[in-house]
Amino acid sequence: MSAFARPAGTPPSGEHPGRDGVVRPALCGRGAVLERVRACLPGTELSGPALRAYTGLAEQRMKMYTRFLGFSSVRVADGARLPDMLLEATRATLAGVDPQTVRYLLYAHTTQQVAPLGVNLADRLRRTLGLHRASVFSVSQQNCASGLFALDLAATLLAGEPPAARALVVTGECGFTELLRHIPGIALIGDGAAAALLGRRDDHPIGDTVLGSHFVTRGRFYRGVGLGPDDEREYHQTYAPVFCEVIRTAVGSAGLDLDDVAMVVPHNVNRLSWKSVAKGLGLPMERVYLDALPRIGHLQAGDPLVNLAALKAAGRLKPGDRYVLAAVGLGATFGAVVLQAGDLGD
Repeated sequence: MSAFARPAGTPPSGEHPGRDGVVRPALCGRGAVLERVRACLPGTELSGPALRAYTGLAEQRMKMYTRFLGFSSVRVADGARLPDMLLEATRATLAGVDPQTVRYLLYAHTTQQVAPLGVNLADRLRRTLGLHRASVFSVSQQNCASGLFALDLAATLLAGEPPAARALVVTGECGFTELLRHIPGIALIGDGAAAALLGRRDDHPIGDTVLGSHFVTRGRFYRGVGLGPDDEREYHQTYAPVFCEVIRTAVGSAGLDLDDVAMVVPHNVNRLSWKSVAKGLGLPMERVYLDALPRIGHLQAGDPLVNLAALKAAGRLKPGDRYVLAAVGLGATFGAVVLQAGDLGD
């Protein structure tokens, strides 16, 4: 047994079991700031017959994804390599930053196997970027919510570090088989990478302040796409109510209410599910950023960071705006992190 293992059914310290899962209250990383976020998307965009061939979906089946779920095309790494996309995103994020200040590198991904056996992409990044003082590990247990959980975890880890310390969160993966190019009845999956740099607010005042967070895992749905009919029906029935409650709790942990939130920055699961969540929250769809979903698809653990980078680049968030990064991972983890926009470093 690993030194880090716990007896079955025992929640980690600071967590308590819910009716059928684990509730993770807001972590202690509210003194952190998001200094910079950058994305790297491949140049190849597939739609129409090319997209059907790429995903292996029949024409009638594809119509469900395009007409009802909101997907028009996806970006794919045709000829591009995942290590190169990860490196491009991280180099842009770390431009002008002293690599010795980076104490953590967290690589978040949904696909369990992202590289050939024996290849450690996170450690390769650490060595290539000269992050010799950084501790490196991956986060994948929360599936498509792993990127968001890694962001919250990085902010929490920084609370115990010296004021000048930073943490780098990296996401990225490629659909190297048809099985990884769509989630049946839910989403079309694209390729891409993103990176976010976090620092402690007392030493790095420029950036977006982390205000609060909340995560809930409903372990009874651990089979994900392999759920039986009854559990699948219950998952879809409870998805929006549970997600809404998680977002409300995260916003409340920041001392705010939903009227104070300028924008929800989501995972690109599909437009239909976000309509249900927005309705449950009482938010107009204009306050849920779905502009990128039709063009790039669902980027698994990377959606919130990729969408945030696009929002920032477009000037859609002004200093002082409060916003919520939100995602759900099959299995099933629901998460939300609340931030207040400042001036991101360039």
